[in-house]
Amino acid sequence: MISWTHYDQPVAHATLHFYRRATNRSKPPLVFCHGFSDNGLCFRRVAEALAPNYDVILVDTRNHGQSSSGEATADDLVEDLAEFVEALGLAPATFIGHSMGAGIVALLASRYPKSVRRIVLEDPAWFDTPLKNSTHSSEKHLAAAQKHLKDLAALTEKQLMALGRQLHPDWSEIEFPDWLTAKQQVHIMAAGGLERANWRELVPTITCPALLLYGDKEAGALLTPSIVEEILNLAPQTIAAHVPGAGHNIRREQFDRYLGCLTQFLEHA
Repeated sequence: MISWTHYDQPVAHATLHFYRRATNRSKPPLVFCHGFSDNGLCFRRVAEALAPNYDVILVDTRNHGQSSSGEATADDLVEDLAEFVEALGLAPATFIGHSMGAGIVALLASRYPKSVRRIVLEDPAWFDTPLKNSTHSSEKHLAAAQKHLKDLAALTEKQLMALGRQLHPDWSEIEFPDWLTAKQQVHIMAAGGLERANWRELVPTITCPALLLYGDKEAGALLTPSIVEEILNLAPQTIAAHVPGAGHNIRREQFDRYLGCLTQFLEHA
């Protein structure tokens, strides 16, 4: 197992905690952006597989992991990441995001194209019918996310681990320690970063090479084949890879297949 060095990087409205290997600074930068209620080290298994060839950077999003807490929308999280990249001199970097993190990465690629070389999106939360543009629906969505975080916070470590194994019986045991730590660290304000972007407007504005990874709807994947088809029509430079047997957490549920798709894209895009 690789030993990751911990760092803190101030940005305008937060301090972002991240993990990096000091020996890899001369290699191409590869930045990982985790999903809601995870932390940077929830990408540990993938990061360790890629570390020999890349300068791997695992970021804790604001209100997650050991980064600072505070009110933050999805737009704020994108600005955090853009300032982080600039402060560390990483541009242009490759970004890999899961779920909420995939949405942040996609927005970054759209708004800061010079900072991004290519992106990998693991089952972003893009739906056929986005939330209605109303205060009521937004508040309902926020309240549900906050309740989920409060329910997690009420569990003991033993109860939390049991819940993780119950919800994810097919995961490798390797995944659970970092998953558990992340659930203990996440701040209730993290719910503010969950916004459903208008992906039909967003996707055509992304010009860099992109890999879209999706699983099976019946296993819990968010993306559907019809959405994937529409994304490919909107963004011809995007490659889609279906990972059979995976749900929302593709890398955790079909690690070898996920890594195969990822390495092929990184080597040829």
